[in-house]
Parts: sequence; C-alpha cells; structure tokens
Amino acid sequence: MALAGDTFENIAMRLLLVADDFGRFPDDPEGLRVMMNDIRHTPEMIAETIKYLVAKHTVERYEADSQTICCWVRWDDYQNIKWHDDAKYPDKDGTYEVSNNPQTIAKRNDKRSVERIVKHTGQQSEKEKEKEKEKEKEGVPPDSRFLEAVRSIFPDAKESTVEAQAKTLEEIKRIDGCKLDDLIPILQWAVQDEFWSRNFLSCAGLRKRRNGVGDVMKWQKIRASYEKAQGEEVHFLGKSDDNN
Repeated sequence: MALAGDTFENIAMRLLLVADDFGRFPDDPEGLRVMMNDIRHTPEMIAETIKYLVAKHTVERYEADSQTICCWVRWDDYQNIKWHDDAKYPDKDGTYEVSNNPQTIAKRNDKRSVERIVKHTGQQSEKEKEKEKEKEKEGVPPDSRFLEAVRSIFPDAKESTVEAQAKTLEEIKRIDGCKLDDLIPILQWAVQDEFWSRNFLSCAGLRKRRNGVGDVMKWQKIRASYEKAQGEEVHFLGKSDDNN
C-alpha cells in the first residue's frame, strides 16, 4: 500500500503523540487507532506507516515482556524530557523505567507512608473508613423491612426486581435521612395519584436527578407533591429529625 505524503505525515505525527516518555509505543495498529482517536486512517495504513519508519531506521521494533514494541530511534535527541513519567512499555531488556519527576516521587512516597502506617498501627483516615463501610454495604442484601416496603408499594412487582428497589429505599433512609415509616405512605399515595402513577413505576430510580447534581431527587419531588395534596408545608430538602 502506497501512502500519500500528507497521510503518512499525519499518522507519523500521531505515533509521536501516543509514545510514552521514552519514545515507545506498541506495535498494535488496531490498538493504536483507538489510542490516537483516529477514525480517518485504517489499521492497515498505520501498519504501513510503521513498516516504512522501521525500514528507514527512524523507528526500531523489538520483542520484550511478551510484547512487540516500537521505539523512536533518536527520541532523546529531539524530545529533551527532563522529568519523565513511568514507562508504559518495556525497553529491550524488559525493564520498565520509573518516574524521576519529584512530584510523582513525593506522591508515591506519601502513599507508601500511609500504607505503612495503616499496616503497622491499623490507623485509617475518616475517608478511608467511610470507603470501607460503603464497600461492606455493597453486596449486603437489604433487611426484610425494605423488602416488605417494596412489596407494599408494588404488590405485583417481579421478585427479581424487589431487592434492587429495596436497596434504593435503604439508601434514602441511610444517605438522605428520610425515615422508612414516613416514606412508605408517600410512595403508596404516589402509585394511586393520577400523575405519579404514570411516572413512578419502580423504587429503583427514586434517587435519580433529572437535571444533574443541582436538581432534587425523584423521591423528594414525590414527597413535595404528597405534602401539597395533604395541605402540608412543602419542602424538598433536609433530613428527618430522627433517622430510626
């Protein structure tokens, strides 16, 4: 395949951009096309460009760490990278160079220090503790109160969907602070309401926001409609005084 000059130059420039800080990139035309976000040039065109660059000794091709790697031959002569990041691809010996960037080294050392403290003392930051709590809750099925609440709202709900809906009710209680005993009558009213009966078909989407983070959640809109229908003071946000 003979490539036009501008096509060859365009692909070669893109190969320069996807190389790591040591001038290396994988000999994988399909993968490179994705990395380059290149929809104009086919994998065959990319392969032909690499073949030409190798023939001209502009790019060197070698095997390392079970990969075929390409490397720009005179990379250091032109790039002059003082602080490099970790190598993405190995050198000929299969070695991956580590970053000499002071900021990267400092961050890595800080992370290792925290890991050592946790390992030897068991101390964790509040953020780490919260992450662990959330991970523990993931995969734990909701207790029977939430399962029964879903069934009371949607008696005909498929059993395969009940657990996911119950988890949403549990999150509304745990994260949003609305008591389950307050929420159930609101949702039971919603499935009978002329408007909400057509727009509230599952508890699973109750915490979604239609217009992004700044908008209120669906369950809060339902609660506002319920309060308005009952002649109560309407409020969208805020937690219950008692979260039991």
